[in-house]
Amino acid sequence: MKNNELKNFINKVSYSELSDMLMEYAQQDKSFEKNFKNFIERKIKDVSEEDVREEVATSFCQIHSSGSRYDNYEDTDWYAVMEDCDHLFEKALQALSMGELSCAVAYPLQWLSCFSNTFNEDSFSYDNEGTKFSYACEQAIEIIEKVMRSPKADADFKEGVSIELSSIAKDTTIFDDYRFVNLKAFAKRMETMTLSGEDALTNIEELIEKHEYGVSLSDLIIQKATILFAMNKDEDAIRFLENNVLEKEVCDYLVGLLIEKHDYNHAIEVLEKVINFGESCYTRIWLKKEIEIYLSQDRDKEVTDTYRRLFILSNGDIETYKTLKERIPQEEWKGYLDTMMKETTFYYSALGRNDKAEIIKEEYGDEALFEYLCTVNNDYRLELYSHYATQLAVEYQTRLIPYYMDALRKEATLAKERNQYQRVRSYMERLQELKGSEEAIKILLAEFRELYRRRPSFMRELNRIDNK
Repeated sequence: MKNNELKNFINKVSYSELSDMLMEYAQQDKSFEKNFKNFIERKIKDVSEEDVREEVATSFCQIHSSGSRYDNYEDTDWYAVMEDCDHLFEKALQALSMGELSCAVAYPLQWLSCFSNTFNEDSFSYDNEGTKFSYACEQAIEIIEKVMRSPKADADFKEGVSIELSSIAKDTTIFDDYRFVNLKAFAKRMETMTLSGEDALTNIEELIEKHEYGVSLSDLIIQKATILFAMNKDEDAIRFLENNVLEKEVCDYLVGLLIEKHDYNHAIEVLEKVINFGESCYTRIWLKKEIEIYLSQDRDKEVTDTYRRLFILSNGDIETYKTLKERIPQEEWKGYLDTMMKETTFYYSALGRNDKAEIIKEEYGDEALFEYLCTVNNDYRLELYSHYATQLAVEYQTRLIPYYMDALRKEATLAKERNQYQRVRSYMERLQELKGSEEAIKILLAEFRELYRRRPSFMRELNRIDNK
């Protein structure tokens, strides 16, 4: 292919497509990967902030093939713009990793500016584009914050970024109007990073008090604590964090801080506070963090006790059961497990597998598993029967059949649509796999054909069982 032809071909390919192609080739050829990486790094070092801004602005000048003018914003090809967006932000992060802060921050700042100037409210479709636009705006401000937090960012640099960001936020209302991102609040938070002492504290407290939409309360709390630390008010900072520790990110931050200071007992106290507050989807995370701390301190008894709490509070997690079985002496295990099982509330799985059933099968045998299956009387029992019935000895399979039939009758009464009829048929086919189920299948087929004869879709599903 001649150079001109190659150039024309490349011009037709989007940044993201070209990037994907190069990444794929680089994975296959390590020599190319190394040379390409060096090439990119040299290019980034050679690129000026003006080059970056021009590159971003050019991305927004892409138009649909039906467009008649290069600068016709109404015909902006937003699909191409969003395709290029990921590539541009990747370059920003690459520049940041190389310490090129001016170029790194120019990508998201220019992108936000071009977006606000190019956005066409009349042709906007929130269902199709809103989520993508919101995500891109959030990516942009995340990169800006990373750059602002860089150790290489001095006071003058931060002030310049803050001024430009505030100007973008002031000149438009689209970010707020369409809830893409709360740019004004973000700009004020970044402004706080240019201040110090009481001025910074006043700014951040105002943001916390307002706590507008789209602003992470955890970020504001952590930022206030950082300001207090900088003012040598360590006790105030720790106390403030503890008062807001129910925010997960705040808890993570505070516990990490205390571990860094080797204040392990205090870290455990914080974790206990959030665990004891009540039910939380993070309970498992907090307990595992406690276990990490105890392991680092060789506190073996506390490790075992916390694993036991983890099993109970996480509704009988199978992996925790296996860990405890390894830690508890064999002669004590049965009594230990019996007590722990009684204290645990187990969840049912919509996919059939059930941790309690797995443990019973492993520890207590077929009779205990059969008795457990017979006690289940909820929406998940057919899932459990279909998953575990064939694992029972033949004696218990036969004894479970009446329970299986009762559950199928209830399922059939609730079935109103084709997918539900298919579900009943599927469970009946699983019942067929049990020893001695032939008569049960005949009875159910006869009953259902009589009761639901006016449901042709159901009849077709039942006929499929006959034809097997």
